[in-house]
Amino acid sequence: MIENILENSKRNKTIISVFVNEDNTENYFVGYVTNYNNLMFIMAMIDCHGLYDGYQLFFISDVYRIEYDGMYENKIRDLYKLQFQEHHNINSTNQDLRLSILEFAKSRNNIVSLEFYKSELVDVEGYIDIIDNDELKINKVDEYGNKDGSAIININSITLIACDSLRQKTIDKLFKNNYINK
Repeated sequence: MIENILENSKRNKTIISVFVNEDNTENYFVGYVTNYNNLMFIMAMIDCHGLYDGYQLFFISDVYRIEYDGMYENKIRDLYKLQFQEHHNINSTNQDLRLSILEFAKSRNNIVSLEFYKSELVDVEGYIDIIDNDELKINKVDEYGNKDGSAIININSITLIACDSLRQKTIDKLFKNNYINK
C-alpha cells in the first residue's frame, strides 16, 4: 500500500505527510516524492507556508503513517502552486538513493545534514568533498557557519539525509559570510 502512495506522489506530485517518529506523533514531514525504491525514498520538502524546503531521504521501514488528500495537504499544494515554487529533479541512476541525493548535493555545493543509525540527531553537517564507493568525505560546518574539520563516513551508516532546507541554507550563508564574503 505504501508503495502505491509513493508512486502516486511521484507521478502526480501529490502532497503527502510522512510520520517517522513514534515518540513524537505531532512531528511529520510534508512534500512529494521525487524518487523511491523498495527501501527508501526522496521527498521534495515543502514548509508549512507552501515554500520550497529542500530534500530529504527516508527509509520506508521508518515510516509508520502517511497521510494524503487531506485538508492540510491540499492547503500546502495550493500554497506551493500559488507561490510558483518548484524543486529540481534528482537523477536516480544509482540503486542506492543515498548516493543520488548526495551526488545532487555535491553538484550544487549544498550543505547536507546526516543522521546515522537512526539517532534522530544531526550527527554531521557540512559540504561533500568526496564520494567514493561506500565512503563519503564531508568538510564539516557548525551551526554558526564555522569550519569544523572533516569526517569520513560509511554511506551505509546513514539513515537520513537532508539538503538545501532552510537550516542548511542558513548555515551556508553564515559560512560564506565567515570565509568568502570577507
